[in-house]
Amino acid sequence: MRKHWKLPKKGGTPDIILSVLACDGHSNFTNDIDKQINFKETIKSIILVENKNTWIITTGLQNNLPKLVGEAVSEARIEHFNPKCLLIGIVPKPLMNNIGRIQQEDG
Repeated sequence: MRKHWKLPKKGGTPDIILSVLACDGHSNFTNDIDKQINFKETIKSIILVENKNTWIITTGLQNNLPKLVGEAVSEARIEHFNPKCLLIGIVPKPLMNNIGRIQQEDG
C-alpha cells in the first residue's frame, strides 16, 4: 500500500488499521443526528484512546460515512493536537471527474 499509493514513510507502520465500509442504503445516518454523533465519537475514541499510529480506510460513495469519518478525524486533530492518524479514502478511478488535475497538483 505504501509503495503503490505513495503514502508517507514518516508515520511508520500503522499499529491499527480501521476499515470503515458500508453497503449502499444500509448505513445512511442522514436523518439521525444521534447516530451521527455516536459514530463520530466512536471513531474519535479509537484514534485518541488507543493513542497509536492509526490508519483509517474508507469508501462508500452513496452514503455519508466517509464525510462523518473525515469530520471525526478533523475534530480529533483539533481537540487533541494532531493525533497519529492517516485517513485514506478510496474512490474508483472512473468516478473521479478531475483525475488529471488532481494528479498534476499532487506532483
